[in-house]
Amino acid sequence: MKQATSGAGAAATITLAAGAAGQVRCCSGVCWSYSAAPTGGRLTLASTGQPTFDVDTPATGLNQLDPTQTFRGAPGQTLVVTLAGGGGAVVGKLNVLSDWLE
Repeated sequence: MKQATSGAGAAATITLAAGAAGQVRCCSGVCWSYSAAPTGGRLTLASTGQPTFDVDTPATGLNQLDPTQTFRGAPGQTLVVTLAGGGGAVVGKLNVLSDWLE
């Protein structure tokens, strides 16, 4: 499991390392929360050469993507999971429950 906690108003980011040129970094079980209602809350999963998964996250409390859904990066590239800064004094927490190489 990987975890990141932001500073007040800042983004929380987890970078999952690239494997060899032919390997794909995968993850599942992405969970996050904000300490208060965020301004511009957003979650992205990005890997060079792949479309970015991008959703708005306006709610406080625990949020999660479908834990049975696997997100795959591009071969030989990192997979970056980012919870945007919530603005003001809002703190964000981000978790990736599982990641692996295929």
